[in-house]
Amino acid sequence: MIVLDTYAVLALLKAEASAPQVRDLLRADHTACLTAQGVAVATEQ
Repeated sequence: MIVLDTYAVLALLKAEASAPQVRDLLRADHTACLTAQGVAVATEQ
C-alpha cells in the first residue's frame, strides 16, 4: 500500500508541478490512497 502524505495532497489540490505524478499514482496503482488526516491538514493550508 502506498499512503500519500500531506505534501502530495497539496500538490494535487493546488495543481503544482508534481500533481500529474500524484494523479498517476492514484489512478494506476489501486493500492495508493490519501489519508483523511492528510486531506484535512491540506485543506487547512
